[in-house]
Amino acid sequence: MPRMILSLASASALHSRSAGWRGYDSSSVAATQLPPGEQWLAVSQAHRAWALDHQAEYLLLYGHDGACAVKQRNPQVDRAFSSVVNVLFSIMRRAVAAGEIDTERIEAAMPASLRSQLATWRDEDDGGGDLPDGALAACMITYAQLHGAITLELLGHVPPPLADYSALFDLEMVHAYAALCWQPFT
Repeated sequence: MPRMILSLASASALHSRSAGWRGYDSSSVAATQLPPGEQWLAVSQAHRAWALDHQAEYLLLYGHDGACAVKQRNPQVDRAFSSVVNVLFSIMRRAVAAGEIDTERIEAAMPASLRSQLATWRDEDDGGGDLPDGALAACMITYAQLHGAITLELLGHVPPPLADYSALFDLEMVHAYAALCWQPFT
């Protein structure tokens, strides 16, 4: 595959998309009536739908070549990534406030080196400053599972007999959220 360069037009389109995954941005997350777990699933589904409709752009940002676009610090790409992360932070804030996320269990499993890295990340101005270590780790866990599931599907690495990708994706996202909770999310 030839090396692709993220154009300003693509970055601008991504920024517009990421600022509202079918109506989801950090302000609409706070205003929604959906419980945080259901909201996570809805936002994940919207993100997957965009990725399926815009495979080249998605893989530019989250695939191998996307790392180059991020490292070049394109301001439009930075805004797009920040918008995506801020939506996830907003959902996590609501989930922690609702008492759904078992931050104590997550923190207890965390090595000191990771706790120090999370503190450094929290101190950076990227929107996660008020989240405890367990919630920041939970953000990374769900972020990795979201993008891992989408990337495996886009690259054709899901076993062919599992043809109902939507059902598999929903199961993966529900499980990702439930694994972080005090009580299973259903």
